Amino acid sequence: MGIPVAYWILHIADPHFGRAHFHFTDPKEIGRRHAREVKKVLLDYDLLRAPFHAIVLSGDFTFAYDPVGLESAAQFVADISDLADRRAMIVIPGNHDVDLSDNLPFGKFSIPVEKKPAEEKFRSFLDAIHEYVWDPNVWLSMTLRLEDEGESGLVLLGMNSCRVERHDARGWGYVGLDQVYELGAQLVAPRAGGAGAKDGDVIIGITHHNLLPVWDLELGALTLVPGERKLSFTVDAASVLHALSDFGIAALLHGHTHILSEKHVAGYGEEDAESTMVLGAGSLGFFHPTCNEHHLQILEVDSNSVKIYDLTSQAHQRNADRLWGLAPRREVKIARRWKRDRARRALARMKADAGRARWDWEAMDSWSRLRASRDPARWPAVLEEIYQDVRRLPGGEKATRERVATLIQILFDAPPNDEEIAGLTLQEYLLPRL
Repeated sequence: MGIPVAYWILHIADPHFGRAHFHFTDPKEIGRRHAREVKKVLLDYDLLRAPFHAIVLSGDFTFAYDPVGLESAAQFVADISDLADRRAMIVIPGNHDVDLSDNLPFGKFSIPVEKKPAEEKFRSFLDAIHEYVWDPNVWLSMTLRLEDEGESGLVLLGMNSCRVERHDARGWGYVGLDQVYELGAQLVAPRAGGAGAKDGDVIIGITHHNLLPVWDLELGALTLVPGERKLSFTVDAASVLHALSDFGIAALLHGHTHILSEKHVAGYGEEDAESTMVLGAGSLGFFHPTCNEHHLQILEVDSNSVKIYDLTSQAHQRNADRLWGLAPRREVKIARRWKRDRARRALARMKADAGRARWDWEAMDSWSRLRASRDPARWPAVLEEIYQDVRRLPGGEKATRERVATLIQILFDAPPNDEEIAGLTLQEYLLPRL
C-alpha cells in the first residue's frame, strides 16, 4: 500500500551560526533571530505546516568549530522545535562541526584528531538538544521512520560523512560501507531505539557532503599545499551510491556546497536501473563573499512523488531582514521503494566490503592516538593502551613498554611513508620492529 497522505519535511543546511547573516553579541540571540525569520518566511508563503512531520538539519552548524556557533544552534533548534512532532528531527554533523585542533605534521601527512575529542563538542551539542532529536549511534547516524494509520511510511536515514576530516583532507567526505551496512541491517532487523523499515516505504538518505560533483577543482589549486585546496567531494561516493541504491533509497539530501542543486543518477546498484534523486540545499545564512544566496527547502512526499519547494534570498546587508522568494514547485516521481528481501540480498553482497571498510577505518584511527604524545597528562595512559594492543597480537608477547615507547619516538623523528603504513594499524606497524 502507498503512502496515504503527504509527509512534509523541512530541510535546512549549513547555517554556520558562527558566521551567519544575523550576528549579535549574545549567541542565543543569533539562534533566536534565525528561527524567527524561518517561521515568518514559511508563514508568508503558506508553507508553515503545523507540525512538519520531520525537520532535517544536514550539518555545518558553526564555522571552523567555533563553540559559539553550536550554542546558537542549540537555541535555534529549541526555537524551531515546535514546527515538528517531538523528537522528529534528524541532525547530522558537517565538516565545520568537527574539531581539527592544531596541525600535527607526520612526514608528508598530518595526524588526525582522535574520534572522541574530534566529536566531543558536537556530541555535547546533541546532548543539549536531546529532547528534540533521536539518539545518535556510534557513527553519529540517525534514523527516523514516519507512518500514518499503519500504512507504508517514510524513513529518513541520516549518515555522518565527516569521518576523515583533517588538516590535509579538508572538505573530503567519507561515509564508509561499515556505517552503511549497519544502518541497512538496522532497517532490516531493527534493534532497540532504532527505526526499521517496511515493504513499500520510501527511503530518503541524508549526508552533509555531496556524493556527486558540484564544482570543478581548478588546476591552480593543485599547486597549493593540501590543507589550502578547496575540495568538495566524497571519497567513497561510488560504493555508497551503489549500496544505497541496492537498499532501495529513493532520494538523497545533502548540504556542504552552499549551492541549490538537483541531480538524478542511475547505473548504481545491482538490481534495477531506476534513478536516485540527489538534492543539494544551499546555506541558510553563511555570511561570506562567496555565498551570495541563502536557502530553505520543503519536501512534500506522497504516494507517488516528491514535491520540492525552494525558498531563496539574495545575501545582503548583515542583520537586515532578507527578502525571500519562492521558486515554482518542482515534482519528481518516486522511482524506488524499500523491499526487505532486496535489502537482505544487498547486505549479503556488501558484508565483506563493509568488513574491509571497518578495518581500514580502525587502521587509520589507530594512528590518531599518537596525538596524545603532545599531552603529558594523557600520554602515559595512551602509551599503555598501545603497548597492551601490541602484546595482544600474535608474536607480541615479548614486547616491552620501553621498546614500544622508543619505537614511537623514532616514528616522530623519521615518519614512515605511505607504502610502509598502508593497511596497517599502528600496533601492526610496531610489532615486526620490536
